[in-house]
Amino acid sequence: MFLLYVMQNQCTNSHNKHKKMKKRTDEKKKKKKKKKKKEKKKKKKKKKKKKKKKKKKKKKKKKKKKKMRKKLPYARLQNKMKIMDTDVCIPVVPNRKQGSKKK
Repeated sequence: MFLLYVMQNQCTNSHNKHKKMKKRTDEKKKKKKKKKKKEKKKKKKKKKKKKKKKKKKKKKKKKKKKKMRKKLPYARLQNKMKIMDTDVCIPVVPNRKQGSKKK
């Protein structure tokens, strides 16, 4: 009877040992997985940040082009003003419709 008890006890002990070992290895694996995931996320974030910076630069260039287009009509107006100042200019009156003439 005592022998049977000892055998059972040994069996449970070894079973428990294996359980503990498995738990430890599982925990280690989980930690490793978490670490890998974190590293992957960090790499992705770095890549995303780099891409965003490039996009911002492109947007700035587009804005500059728009500004140049806006300035053009004003520059033309200034040129006209210079011409008017230098030459003796006759003001142009728009053609009015002629009404009936009084006799």
